[in-house]
Amino acid sequence: MEVTLKGSINQERLDQGSSSSVVASEHIRKCDTPLRVVGVQEDSPCAWAPDGSRFAFVSGNGSIYITKENDDGNFIVENVLAGHTHTVNCLLFHPTEPIFVSGGFEGIIVWDLLSGFIIKKMISHIDPDAHDARIECLYWLYEGTSLVSGSKDSNIKVWDSLRKFELIETITGHKAPVTCFNFAPQLNILASAGRDQSIKIWDVSTLKPEFRSKREDDSSIKVSLDRTFDGHRGDVISLIFNKDGSLLFSGARDNEIKIWSTKLADDIRSIKYHKGDVTQLNLLSKDTVLISASVDGTVKCIKLARTKNVEESEIVLIEELKNELTLDSSSIHSDPFLAIPSSPEDEKDTILYSFEPHEGTGISGFRFSPNSQFMATSSEHSVRIWKISTNLSEKPVLYHEFVGHKGPVNSVFLLPDSEFFLSGSTDYSIFLYNMKTLKKEADFNFEGSVYTLTVGTKADQSVVFAGGNHYDIKGFCISRNSMYSMKEVVRYSGHCGKVSAISLNPDCTLLASGGHDFDICIWSVKMPFVFRDESIVQKPIAKYSDHKGHITALCFNENGKYLISAGTDHSLIIWEVGSNKKLSKHRNIEQAHSSVVSCVIFGKGQNSAFFFTASWDGTIKIWDLASKKPKPVGEIKAHNSRISSLATSSDGEVLISACSDGNIKTWKASRPWTPISEYIPNDNGSTNAISSNEHTFVTGSDNGMIRCWPHFSESYSDSFK
Repeated sequence: MEVTLKGSINQERLDQGSSSSVVASEHIRKCDTPLRVVGVQEDSPCAWAPDGSRFAFVSGNGSIYITKENDDGNFIVENVLAGHTHTVNCLLFHPTEPIFVSGGFEGIIVWDLLSGFIIKKMISHIDPDAHDARIECLYWLYEGTSLVSGSKDSNIKVWDSLRKFELIETITGHKAPVTCFNFAPQLNILASAGRDQSIKIWDVSTLKPEFRSKREDDSSIKVSLDRTFDGHRGDVISLIFNKDGSLLFSGARDNEIKIWSTKLADDIRSIKYHKGDVTQLNLLSKDTVLISASVDGTVKCIKLARTKNVEESEIVLIEELKNELTLDSSSIHSDPFLAIPSSPEDEKDTILYSFEPHEGTGISGFRFSPNSQFMATSSEHSVRIWKISTNLSEKPVLYHEFVGHKGPVNSVFLLPDSEFFLSGSTDYSIFLYNMKTLKKEADFNFEGSVYTLTVGTKADQSVVFAGGNHYDIKGFCISRNSMYSMKEVVRYSGHCGKVSAISLNPDCTLLASGGHDFDICIWSVKMPFVFRDESIVQKPIAKYSDHKGHITALCFNENGKYLISAGTDHSLIIWEVGSNKKLSKHRNIEQAHSSVVSCVIFGKGQNSAFFFTASWDGTIKIWDLASKKPKPVGEIKAHNSRISSLATSSDGEVLISACSDGNIKTWKASRPWTPISEYIPNDNGSTNAISSNEHTFVTGSDNGMIRCWPHFSESYSDSFK
């Protein structure tokens, strides 16, 4: 029988900014929620709290991360809302209450922002009032008293937040999925748009709180269609009213921005600066500057021309900005932006700047903070926060970045006594992450798929050694001046196949590498490295071709006297390292496993006499280094499928194994090697890599996700009982 464990883990959740759900079953603890998930949902939506104090985006596993800026200027994770299991399309903070709403494939979820608990779900095909398809957009009306949702089912639904989000009304009118909303409270009109290329203006005055009782008494009172704007030649996907509601700006998949007069019910003109879908719009500086984002990869800041041939109340005035070149303290509060001087060019729209926030990839998410100090953009698997200058002629400056890998993560490495870790992926990238903030501090393009990496530290210099399908092994020095950076300082050239395994001896003088060429290469390492314009290229000091298959794993023991190699030939070789840095065969174990030996690792501390091997056959075997017998001293039927990685905690007390089914298990690293806990990610991706310290371990997955998990030792778990 499984029993939920409660107690001091609540403090651990607060300390880590997330939660770990743990249960016990016959002394095996189970965890299904990581402390951290590093990775961003593809094309993540993003949202700002009304006061600008919090920012939200979606992690790669569907969890919603609520972040908050700290005193150091980093956005740290404050809470994690775990409930979605599929794509999330929209996020929304409540204007006045600690309520958060998200919508996506499953439907709508309403959250208590402080506790992270779910208040209500309106799930498609389950709740009779819910939409019949995924949610595309959400918007608050009248200070959050009503929530409107648009769906792929072409309908708009109105929910009563004053009465536990009961359904008030279903609005029909669009002939295709509803993609976006905007609201002009002064005029009591809601604009909706969709893939039917039309914009509809609705009179929503009957949704005011004071009209609710009348609606209950008279079922004929409904939201009414006021007018329809037609003119775009593609799906309309972004809308924004100016402050008084007299003008409506729309962006569409015809690459155009149109300006509509809500009084004349007609378009005034089109802006045609983009070469792709116009995904998001925002107005600044008293509605005289338009910021637009597009799938062409650009954000454009457009100074709007003086609009002609409409009534004065519907004119976007540039004249009022003349001669306002400086701001006093009172004007900063009302409008933080420096005025753009008028010029003869005022008769036409003018681009103040254009830049690519995500280097050539289309922009999907785009939100300004309420005080317009920050701009958030999302694209592919990254979210970036930009600092906005008060001078709108200046381009925004990158302030913070959340980024995930675009391909499988094959290797991770926790830096000792640090909150930082490294990850390497088939997307050619090596990232340095801060575990607390999830910020990418540095990155390097390996110029090939990264299969394996390790880190050496000597004389206050840390060097990342990485191997992959580039054939050469590269060494990157991690340095920190004003910010973290990586620079290639050395390159080891000698393999004629993919490098799949590397290991560095404890004193950082010897590097062993193995690859698909069946060879083990030994390299001399001389740290610390001296920075040069070009990296040093070194050749191996020795090469060994004793395996009859690809080299899958290498590991030095704690004192560097022994090296173990494993391969697809099912064998193990224990090598003794001589004083001349050459290897001699100490022991050869053929058919160590019934299948590919995928990983090897030495024990640490009191368990340093053992080494552990794991295989595609799902077993872990324990071997005594001193024994000459070809048999293991212990064997664990650990997993039901291929074991992909092994690690030990930094104190050597815990052995960790990861499997192609995604599950991770921990074991006592000493006799009788009994199980301690099991970790179950909420997806089906293979777990490819593990790195551990005493309290936490990090795993990398085939779906690009990196997860940070807590260790649950016997003494730790006792505190929950």
